[in-house]
Amino acid sequence: MNNVKSITKFSSHFYSVELNGKVLHLPSVTTKQASESKPGLDKWKMEMGMNAPLVLNQSADRGSRVHDALEKALEGKTIVCNNSDAPAYTYDDLLRIPSPYVMNNDDEYEMVLRGLKLLNSWNISSLQVEEIIYDIELNYAGRLDLRANLVDSEATVNRKKVKLNGEYVIDYKTGGQFVQHAEQVVAYGMAVEKMYNTTLAGAIIIYLNSGTKSGITVKVIDREDFTKHFEMFLAVSRVYDLRNGTVMKERLSMPSTVTYKAFDDQLKMNL
Repeated sequence: MNNVKSITKFSSHFYSVELNGKVLHLPSVTTKQASESKPGLDKWKMEMGMNAPLVLNQSADRGSRVHDALEKALEGKTIVCNNSDAPAYTYDDLLRIPSPYVMNNDDEYEMVLRGLKLLNSWNISSLQVEEIIYDIELNYAGRLDLRANLVDSEATVNRKKVKLNGEYVIDYKTGGQFVQHAEQVVAYGMAVEKMYNTTLAGAIIIYLNSGTKSGITVKVIDREDFTKHFEMFLAVSRVYDLRNGTVMKERLSMPSTVTYKAFDDQLKMNL
């Protein structure tokens, strides 16, 4: 695996990939998808007005915390719910828990429980957790939640049992359901197949806060259906590349500190 790191600048997300001594900057799948018009989201932003950015940031933070907790759980850490409004554990209590990962929000903790309960119901073996994948030729990258082998497992999709056998890419969602999610996880899957010279059985999207009775909704995309979703992503990807080029703008590679020295030695400003 090449040296890869994540970069976020100006609300856009990139991945820096070091390949044969050269550093390449690849836009994330979601950054490319953001160039596509989303009428439903645009309408919601208009209805929310000035509160829209705040709500979106809160949702993103919530998603990050839930993803982090699921990652830590799959690494063997103990997930602890210790609501900051009414903590059940003292600091000393937490010290006695082996490898704790503390969550301070009940709703977020419940989403993690739903996800772990579903994964535990499957005969699953993890291949990679929170893996950065990329396709240099097609100029995109992303962070995959889980890549795993499933054997003799099943998921309920639209009230029907679906058999799961083989290698899958799995993505968790903590918000609403959008058609772009299928394009996103399929783009991850296509990159995985190229990177590891493998053939997937499919892709799985797990909605952890779906509003259903169980609170969870599963979407399974069979490998034979990848093509149509990938073509949709590639169409958006090509538009992004035409508008932005395939090389990350120099302004996105900024120094971490800067100092301004005025002509008057007594007037100095440290930015």
